[in-house]
Amino acid sequence: MPIAVTLSVPDTAGRWVLLALGIVLAVTGALIELRREQLEAALRTRKAQQLRAGRDATAIAADPWTLVLEALVTAAKKGRVGLMLVIAGLVLCAVSLLGGGTDDPPASSTLLLAKHDATARGGRATVTLRCRGSRRCRSTVELRDGGRAIGTGSAALAGGATGTVSVALNRLGRRRLARGRTVRAEVRAGRRVLGQVMLRRGR
Repeated sequence: MPIAVTLSVPDTAGRWVLLALGIVLAVTGALIELRREQLEAALRTRKAQQLRAGRDATAIAADPWTLVLEALVTAAKKGRVGLMLVIAGLVLCAVSLLGGGTDDPPASSTLLLAKHDATARGGRATVTLRCRGSRRCRSTVELRDGGRAIGTGSAALAGGATGTVSVALNRLGRRRLARGRTVRAEVRAGRRVLGQVMLRRGR
């Protein structure tokens, strides 16, 4: 049964890690692909050296090189594991070498509230927003007071730019602003809450 594999290109640090891992796998696979007799002979030689050095069976079993050789011999006995490791290592090396030298920009941008003060004149409020990210920000902007909408507008800012958005106040918004000189309003971009502004009536 065919298996679909999706490969994605990591960032610069991730590419170096994949490259190192690919080299280790490829070298290990190549060693496993050597004749099993050679690996077994190397294992016997290593154990004999340890015995001549006066080490007991427990110390020999814990020897790092002995453990590596035993693992290679076991893998060689189980079939073409070495070839599979070589292929896996080469694939990782290829993935690590893909892509350019710079990381891709963020996939999306986000509107943020740049100032917590806003002024209303002639039935329109001016709200200052910032577009964080490299792409253009577009969204509907809504002012709410006490859970009710008091004005709507639309924002279109270039990536990384700060600008003002004109929000048309509805009848409720104009009435509440006329009743007092300030209104603490919640600012929303779509369904996302950006924060609160102190809406003041301009002179």
